[in-house]
Amino acid sequence: MHNALFPGHRARVGILRFIAPDQSTIAALNGHRIAYLTEGIAEIAPARFRADPERLRRFADAPINQP
Repeated sequence: MHNALFPGHRARVGILRFIAPDQSTIAALNGHRIAYLTEGIAEIAPARFRADPERLRRFADAPINQP
């Protein structure tokens, strides 16, 4: 989420696993669109995650296909 501080105005940002209210506020002030994927992701070991492939694909496609 920290990388969301650097894109230009009206960037689209996809966040995996958790909602970060402070970063969301910063992104809103910059005019970014944010989407969160919080379901279908599991931590399988420290700092290792597994995501449901179909859910992740739909999530990744959504910001690209929106006007």
